[in-house]
Amino acid sequence: RTAIRGCAGPPARPIVVVMTAAAEAAREMALAELLGEVDRGASDTRVSSENGHRNNAHAGPSFDLHLGALAITTNAGDADEAAFARLLGVGAGDDEGSLDVQLVKYADHDVVRNVMRACGSADLHEKARVVTARLKAVELESIQEYVAESANLTQLHDQINVCDTVLGSMELLLKEFKDDLGKIGGEIKDLQTQSNGMSVKLSNRKLANAILGDFVREITVDETLIKHIVEDQVSEEYMKHMVKVDRKLRFVKNDPRVAASAAGAEILPELARLRAKAATKARDFLLTKLHTLRQPKTNVQVIQQNVLLKYKYLVFFLKTHVPEVLVEIKQSYAETMSSLLKFAVVGHARSLAELAVGVGVKNEMLVPEEGGYDVLVTKRTPISSSSGLATTSSSSTSSSSPFALGRRADVLDALETSPPLVTHIAQSSGTKLRHEKLFRSAHKLLVDTMTFEFLFCREFFACDAGDAERLCLDMFTPALRVMETENTLVSGLGSVSVAQDLIRGGGHDVVALVLMLRINAEHQSIMRRRNVPCLDRHLHGVELALWPKLKHAFDAHVASVTRAARDPASVTRLWKDDVRAHPIVVRFADLASAMLSATGDALSEFGQIELDVERLRDAIAALIEKLAAKFVDPKRAALFTGNCADKVCATLTEAVVIGPLDGQTAAVGGNSLKGCPTYRFFDAMRDKAKRNGA
Repeated sequence: RTAIRGCAGPPARPIVVVMTAAAEAAREMALAELLGEVDRGASDTRVSSENGHRNNAHAGPSFDLHLGALAITTNAGDADEAAFARLLGVGAGDDEGSLDVQLVKYADHDVVRNVMRACGSADLHEKARVVTARLKAVELESIQEYVAESANLTQLHDQINVCDTVLGSMELLLKEFKDDLGKIGGEIKDLQTQSNGMSVKLSNRKLANAILGDFVREITVDETLIKHIVEDQVSEEYMKHMVKVDRKLRFVKNDPRVAASAAGAEILPELARLRAKAATKARDFLLTKLHTLRQPKTNVQVIQQNVLLKYKYLVFFLKTHVPEVLVEIKQSYAETMSSLLKFAVVGHARSLAELAVGVGVKNEMLVPEEGGYDVLVTKRTPISSSSGLATTSSSSTSSSSPFALGRRADVLDALETSPPLVTHIAQSSGTKLRHEKLFRSAHKLLVDTMTFEFLFCREFFACDAGDAERLCLDMFTPALRVMETENTLVSGLGSVSVAQDLIRGGGHDVVALVLMLRINAEHQSIMRRRNVPCLDRHLHGVELALWPKLKHAFDAHVASVTRAARDPASVTRLWKDDVRAHPIVVRFADLASAMLSATGDALSEFGQIELDVERLRDAIAALIEKLAAKFVDPKRAALFTGNCADKVCATLTEAVVIGPLDGQTAAVGGNSLKGCPTYRFFDAMRDKAKRNGA
C-alpha cells in the first residue's frame, strides 16, 4: 500500500491504492513506452535521491491530495478511471483528463515520481502533448502505409481465396482418395481371406498328394518293371529292378492301408508273382555260381570275391522275402565248401607228409641205449690252458644236434602274416622239414581259410557272428575231423592226432612238441584278435592232445638218463677218461635251453615245462656224479664236474627267451636264461667243483 498526497486541498485521509504485482508490471511497461525519451541516467540519479528522501519523510516537499476516503484497485477497470476523473474535475474522455488520470494512477511509480519532481506540471503536460502528437503522427503514418499496401493486401486476399479454393478441391480429392483406399482395403481383406483359404487348400492337397502320391506310386506296378523281372537275365541291372520290387513288397507289408484298400487287394497277387519270379531267378543264378566252385582247378576265393560278393543283394532279397530259399542256398554252399575244404586240407596234409624229415630212434633219446662215448662225440672241445675248463665258445657237438634250438625258432617268426608252405615247390627242391614246420603250415592253412570263410559268410549272407560261426563249423567239420582223427601231416600213418604221429613214429622230439604248443597258443591269440571263434574248440583240443604227448616224450628222456645212472654197465659204456664236458651233458644243455626259450610267456603260466626240466636236471646231475666217480684222480673228477656245469651255464647264458609275439615281427630276442633255477643249480655245482679241485 502506498500513500499518495496531493499538492493542494484540505487535509484528508490518504487514498490507498491496492495493485497486484502483475498489474503493476503491466503499467510499468506502458509508462516506460510513454516516457521513453527520459534520460535513464538522470532517472536513476533521481531514483537514488528519492530513495534518500524516503528515508527522511520530512526532508522534501510533500503533496497531499485530500480526496476523501477512496480505495482504488487495479481490478476496477474503466470505473476506476471514471472515479479518478471525477475526483480531479476533468473529463474522462479528453486527452488532458486522461493524462491526469494516468498520472494519478501511476503516481506511486518511481519513474513518474522522479519525472514529476524533476520538472513542473507545465513541462510534463507539454511533453505529454508532444508524445501524443507523435503517437498520432505514427498512427497516421501507419494508416497511410496500410492504405498504400491495400492493393497488395487485396491481391494477397485474392491469393488466399484461390489457395483456399485449391485446398478445398484437394480436400475433396483426398476425401475421394480416402474412400477409394477404404474400398481397396476391403478388397485386400477379401483377397487375404481368399489367400488364406487357398493356402489351407494347397496344404491339404500337398498332404494328400504326399500320402496318396506315395501310396499310389508304391502300390502301382509298372509294366516295364514286370517285363524286366520276368524276361531279363540276372545281372547288375537286374538287381536294380529287384530293388524296386523289394521296396514295393516292404511297402505293402508294412502299410496297413494296403490291406484295407481295393487297390491293395488288386495289386497283392501281382507282387506275389513278381516276388516268386525274382526269387526263382536269384536261386538259379546262385546255385549255378556255386556249382562252378566244384569245377577242377577253380580258384574258389577269386569266385567268392569277384562274383558272389558282387551279387550279394540276391541273398539279401531272398533273406527278406523268401527265407526258405535262402536256407537251401546256405545248405548248398556249405556242402560245396565242405567237400572243397576237406579235399584241400587232406591234399595239403599229404603233401606235407612227404616233406617230413626222418629221425631215428637212437638219435632221438638223450641217452642212447646203444653206443658209447665215441658215438656221441662228433667234435671235441679244446681245454683252456689257464684254467683247464672248456671254453664256452666251443661246442662238443655238431650244429645238427636234435636238441639244439638254433634256427628252429624261426618257425615262430611272422606267424600271422607269413603264408603256408607251397608244398610242390618244396618237393621239387627236395627239402625235408621238421615236425613243427609241417604243423605250422597245416594249421596256418586252417586258420587263414577259416578266417576268410567266416568274414565272407558274414558279408555274403548278411548274418551275425553266431550264424556265421555255425555255418563255418558245418563247412569245416569234415576238414577238422581229418585234422583230429585222420591226420597225415607227418608220417602218413593215419594216427589219432598230430602229436601221436610223432609218438607212434618213434618220435621223442620234445623241442618240436614245445614249438608246436607255442604255435598253437599263438594261433589261438591270432583268432582272438580277429574275432573269429570258430576254431576255439579245435585249437583247444590240439593243446590238450599235445601236453600229454610232451610229458610222455620228456619222461622217456628222463628215464633214459635215470637208467644210465643206475646201471653200472651203462656208466662204464658212457665214461671216458676225458675231463671235457660230457656229450650227454652238452645234449642236456641244448635241450634245456631250447625248451625254456621256446616256452616264452604263452606257456610259462602252466609251469609244466620248468618242472620237467628240473626233473631232467636232477637226473643229469646224478649221471655226472657217477661218471666223475670213475676218475681215479679226485682233481680230474672235480675238473670234469666243473666243465660239465660250466657248459650248461654257458649254454643257458647264450640262450634267450622267445618273448611275446605280435604275429608279424621276429619272435626271438627276449631276456637271457641266466637267472633260471637250472642255471643257479649248475652255477653252484661249478663253484663246488672249483673248491674241490683247488
